[in-house]
Amino acid sequence: MNKPDLSIIIPSIRTSGWKALVEQIGVSVGKYTFEVIFVGPEYNSDVDEFRNVKYVRDFGSPNRCQQIGLLLAEGKFVTWLVDDFETGPFDIDKFMDCVYNESEDTVVIGNYNEAGVEAVTNFSINHCYGGGWKVNSEWQIFNVAFVRRSYLEKFGGFDCKYQVTCFGHTDLAARLQKVGCRVINNGLNIGAVKYIPGTSGDHGPVHFAQINDDQPLFNRETDQIFSARVKLDNWKEVDSVWHYRPQTLP
Repeated sequence: MNKPDLSIIIPSIRTSGWKALVEQIGVSVGKYTFEVIFVGPEYNSDVDEFRNVKYVRDFGSPNRCQQIGLLLAEGKFVTWLVDDFETGPFDIDKFMDCVYNESEDTVVIGNYNEAGVEAVTNFSINHCYGGGWKVNSEWQIFNVAFVRRSYLEKFGGFDCKYQVTCFGHTDLAARLQKVGCRVINNGLNIGAVKYIPGTSGDHGPVHFAQINDDQPLFNRETDQIFSARVKLDNWKEVDSVWHYRPQTLP
């Protein structure tokens, strides 16, 4: 059976760059096989030519979209990207080299650029996203991460009670590190993404969901004992149409 080495999940609303993104991924993966899974409200037929691209139309939150993408993943490993790269993604093959022969519970993380500089200088969850007193000060964020699909599925993937992807990643990071996963920061930078601060551009819905909902929720949840496992089908328990999603979208 021709299963890919890597599944790349991309919750997306910016479809114009899909073809270029898939082509750049194809360069970046080197010797590894891959599939790209786009999930979001709109499709771009420019990717029809690729036999390793999947698409699901969903109007839920970005985090719900990436959980749905995980359920479609067939790769041995999983990672997640965004749809607004200015340059990159780069060095996917090096990330894979780093994680490929490690134990199932190993997660390889890295960095990215934003506004012309490295986005992360301190990878601590506490430093980047706060959290309650149950978040160990040594735990690190998973904004860029490569992990075995079997391990990710064992713990249920992303918890869709969080709406934006950065808190989906952060909650996952806390849950996996709670049970002792091994984290390797390989020091690589996967590329540069557009800098869309605050409510500018199309970032408003993510901004408001993160500040008003996800940040306080993460603080409350991690201020008490929390479970490392969630249900894989937890995406069904949240709104099928994200209330922050602009009404101008179909």
